[in-house]
Amino acid sequence: MGPRTGFKKRRLLAAIGLVIECALPAFSGPRCALCHPSEVQGFLATPMGHSLGPPGRGPSGSFYHTVSGTHFSVRSSPGHMTQRMERDGLASQYSIAYSVGSGAHAVSYLIEVGNHLFESPLSYYAQFGWGISPGYENLKAPDFYRAVRPQCLFCHVGEALPIPGTLNAYRNPAFAAEAITCERCHGPTTAHLRNPVPGSIINPANLAPRARDSVCEQCHLGGEVPVPNPGKQVSVSVVARPHEPEPSHDHQPGAATRVESMCAEQRG
Repeated sequence: MGPRTGFKKRRLLAAIGLVIECALPAFSGPRCALCHPSEVQGFLATPMGHSLGPPGRGPSGSFYHTVSGTHFSVRSSPGHMTQRMERDGLASQYSIAYSVGSGAHAVSYLIEVGNHLFESPLSYYAQFGWGISPGYENLKAPDFYRAVRPQCLFCHVGEALPIPGTLNAYRNPAFAAEAITCERCHGPTTAHLRNPVPGSIINPANLAPRARDSVCEQCHLGGEVPVPNPGKQVSVSVVARPHEPEPSHDHQPGAATRVESMCAEQRG
């Protein structure tokens, strides 16, 4: 291939990328699949590629929570699920809006009340079936009242669209991308789509060890208590991103820990 042929090919790929970028929503897998079909198919076969999805992940069934005397029942069909709760002669029933988790280990569920998201007290576990969700085990009156904050969604979705200034209100739709996408490890794709050449997108394999580890530590560095450096604060907004330079000592420790600790606070 001569220099001119290679130049034309790059321009063609760039033009195609721009068309796709305009035609598809942000964080859309098909954009990457155009040039990297095997990589995208491989990713979609992993649990990360199914981290959030429609209701219906989990069979119909029932569960009795002895601590609270609550009876749960589930009706499930492809793309639809309702969960019913009965206690002390009272009953409530909710339609599930989203399933959280691939099902490799467990699936939790979200309901939508208006534009607010709440977590169900019932989860489905691969090893033993229906059971109480983490953090609800010892509650005397479990209910669908646990607000789902953006910090709790960070490690489970591609991109949530929270409404600023609210605890758990989201735009409609609530997610620009439901399941985790390529961008979580490779960073934003805009520059790569405009100029699809080596170096225009992050390849974690080529990063320095500390920067490469920070990609995984966005979600897999967990903890119960955030411990910031003296005079510093940590929040979900400073979680290391793969497209940024290697994180500094001021921000890296505790950044991802904060994400986990926020979820732990909700479980408590």
